[in-house]
Amino acid sequence: MHQLSSSTDFYQENSKNISGCQQIFNQIKAQLSETDIQLLNAELNYQSHYPLPNLPQGIIHADLFKDNVLFEQGRISAILDFYNACSDCFLYDIAVTCNDWCVVNESLDQQKFKAFISGYQMIRPLTEDERIYLTVFFRLAALRFWLSRIQHQLSPKQGELTLEKDPLVFKRLLQYYRTETINL
Repeated sequence: MHQLSSSTDFYQENSKNISGCQQIFNQIKAQLSETDIQLLNAELNYQSHYPLPNLPQGIIHADLFKDNVLFEQGRISAILDFYNACSDCFLYDIAVTCNDWCVVNESLDQQKFKAFISGYQMIRPLTEDERIYLTVFFRLAALRFWLSRIQHQLSPKQGELTLEKDPLVFKRLLQYYRTETINL
């Protein structure tokens, strides 16, 4: 999908970018603990003031969790849920995906991560800047899903048939990434 995105005119801003995260935080802040407010404020401040270079961008899925992929005979047969598809940095998509597929016991499993990145780079090699900014995007992806899961938990949509997922998984991942550097 990342390779093909340059051949289309599709553009949809990522509504869950740092600005979207700030909006969610502002909506739910009154219902959070002081500890969570401090952590979220610190991360939002970090993300808002982090200078990023011009990284490769295009169409991303932005929600490629295991439950959005179907397999048949050990091969991917379908990718579901393009509701969050948008235009953004490919690195953001990688971080979102790895935060589900490559995490074990609430930390990044290096073996799974390296296998994922190795497979990805067989199709599209990461740039040097993408390698440098891995940790920033893994933190952003953890922040985004922590906030959206809290929001969903506090204000579930009527009639929505989705599984409520634990927001604390991404809080702990964010805390982990704030102390670790992701290297290739």
